[in-house]
Amino acid sequence: GKPLSEIIAREAPLKPLRALSIIEQVVDGLTYARQHGINHIRLKPGTIMVHTGSSFERERVAVLDFGIMKMLTVQKASEGKDSSPYRSPEESAGRAPDERSSIYSVGIVLYEMLSEKLDDTVFDTNEREMLPALVKVRPDMKEASRIDDVLFKCMATIPEQRFQSLEALGMAIDALNM
Repeated sequence: GKPLSEIIAREAPLKPLRALSIIEQVVDGLTYARQHGINHIRLKPGTIMVHTGSSFERERVAVLDFGIMKMLTVQKASEGKDSSPYRSPEESAGRAPDERSSIYSVGIVLYEMLSEKLDDTVFDTNEREMLPALVKVRPDMKEASRIDDVLFKCMATIPEQRFQSLEALGMAIDALNM
């Protein structure tokens, strides 16, 4: 397969159906890991591999780099601050990540697939600004406003305002029915 980061660099913005199919599989993988006591804390396009089979097969997605994860029973805040756009605001502030932190990262990855490359200047290291709505960035995408509803809930800066579980996020993605 190829890293999603490579696909985004070459092909972004992706078609909504393709992006949602990829992100749905990412959510399924994160949910499975979570059910087994693992919380992936460094999700980004480079840790997502996409394998394209024959033209009749759907792309298969694998979430990698579980060496950079935390067992759910041993979560501590990371040492130092990190302003990576894929890290949740609470992680960047040095607080312990949880399932909602992964949901934030999923939202950023989905946004990037649909809007093109992220502009690092959007993220200030002290205070994160909300990314512009897809309807503004992609006025050509008829599904943009429906996807925005999911994205805004994923990328809320306050964890309590996000989807509270990966399962809830998966159901919201399924409900988009593109």
